[in-house]
Amino acid sequence: MMKKIISGLVFFAGLFTLCGLSYWQVQRAEWKDDIIRKLNHEYAKNAYAYKLTPEDFMAADPDNFKVRRGVVQGRFLKGNTLLWPSLLNGNYGYQMMDPLVLESGHIAMVNRGWIPRKSDEDKPKLIYPPPINRDVMVVGLARQIETNYFTLDNDARANRWRKFNPQEIAEAIGMERVLPSVLFAELIPNTRYKALGTLTSDQNYPRNKHSQYALFWFIMAGLWIVILGPKLFTRNFNY
Repeated sequence: MMKKIISGLVFFAGLFTLCGLSYWQVQRAEWKDDIIRKLNHEYAKNAYAYKLTPEDFMAADPDNFKVRRGVVQGRFLKGNTLLWPSLLNGNYGYQMMDPLVLESGHIAMVNRGWIPRKSDEDKPKLIYPPPINRDVMVVGLARQIETNYFTLDNDARANRWRKFNPQEIAEAIGMERVLPSVLFAELIPNTRYKALGTLTSDQNYPRNKHSQYALFWFIMAGLWIVILGPKLFTRNFNY
């Protein structure tokens, strides 16, 4: 009798877990769809028609992902390019991110695109410097950067960044008031040299395969019922 009770508990616990994972992925898919709708809405706008303010960089709550496209004016800090390990089309490289001091005194971190690394070395092949010693305009999209439990920690000493932590970045660059969202640059007008790395049209769009993941866990729940259900609820089950 006790074995039957334990078997039943294990069966329903497993079924509940699989169904829960499927439902969680459905929620994640809806959340990502909402982000994509917001991005499509922003990219349909004329970026020059809106001047970004520090409030546009303030992170929203997790259920209300915040994005805003427009222009900012400020001045880049010299010698503070942070490198974020990143893959592009199967090639290893880095995203360049630089602090831009806004007119308000806040620091907006500007993603200036992707650069490749040297062959067989953990170093960038070439870093394009941002325009310094003068005020510049940057056109781009301000958005939050998502991390998860599997994201590696930052290594400020080696200049390898993986989590967007404003406090850690502020300590690394020796500045305060770092805003919690990143400006993904599309254009820096009136520069005499290449100031941006490789920009990909989908760099700001989140990967959304959660519907497929939800279907996978739903199928697993069905198999769980088909394979274990008959054994549990028939007299031929061997205890």
